[in-house]
Amino acid sequence: MNIQQLRYVVAIANSGTFREAAEKMYVSQPSLSISVRDLEKELGFKIFRRTSSGTFLTRRGMEFYERAQELVKGFDVFQNQYANPEEEKDEFSIASQHYDFLPPLITEFSILYPEYKNFRIFESTTVQILDEVAQGHSELGIIYLNNQNTKGIMQKIEKLGLEAIELIPFQTHIYLRENHPLTEKKS
Repeated sequence: MNIQQLRYVVAIANSGTFREAAEKMYVSQPSLSISVRDLEKELGFKIFRRTSSGTFLTRRGMEFYERAQELVKGFDVFQNQYANPEEEKDEFSIASQHYDFLPPLITEFSILYPEYKNFRIFESTTVQILDEVAQGHSELGIIYLNNQNTKGIMQKIEKLGLEAIELIPFQTHIYLRENHPLTEKKS
């Protein structure tokens, strides 16, 4: 068993077909199939059930997929962290939605931590921000939680093995032109 085989299992499970997974992984479908078949033989159980309507995880395959997904993510973080041990890390990356308070925060951070010379800000959706941090592409993620999304987002944070810390309570505001019909309504 090797990390590439685990990547193949994750890609197949996520895409639903060997063909799509092979395209995403830039390998031939026969090569992908042989690798997975060898892995299944080594493990002694089938990971996938292949049907005319697609490829599905078996019960043991689902357990294997969940663990493989964790290992691949962990390996990516490990590899990213130690890929260039000779280089001193001088970059700090923040994944966030667009917030007006970020520029002053980065200025303050650069004063407190002068060893970081390059800052990267990655603006995206909440789910992509969490994935950026989990995969080690960003050191910090800043997201907004509200009553509607807190439960789901916190479950994803836990599943990814991340930690959430509340920075500031944040009120949502809406901006309207003076004569907009909603200005007549009470909140």
